[in-house]
Amino acid sequence: MRMDWKRFYADELALAWGRQAALDAVRRHAGGDAAVRAALLAGGWASFPHVTLRDSAEPIARVAQSIIASGKQRVVALGVLHGGTLPAGLREAWMALSGDASLARAAFPRFAGAFFARGE
Repeated sequence: MRMDWKRFYADELALAWGRQAALDAVRRHAGGDAAVRAALLAGGWASFPHVTLRDSAEPIARVAQSIIASGKQRVVALGVLHGGTLPAGLREAWMALSGDASLARAAFPRFAGAFFARGE
């Protein structure tokens, strides 16, 4: 079993409540946030929680809209994988990541896939 993060978030967006939460948050934060934009323009960074859309739509939209409004051309996005939220079939592989190096190397590809190539 391999965790498909893109599918996980796409499934939330496919639900009426998920789509509405995202759209409402984007509308509320059109133009971004002055403090976030100032931090980005000064070379700073922004952090936000990212779990379900119900819990994260607001801070994600605030940061995303601020990035767009800042005019920055590139973004480096770092994520954290919380092992406790993984489906049971992936928990053993998750534990292998902090063990023997050869077992960790073998388990790592099961959690990859969250990185995106430069887009338009």
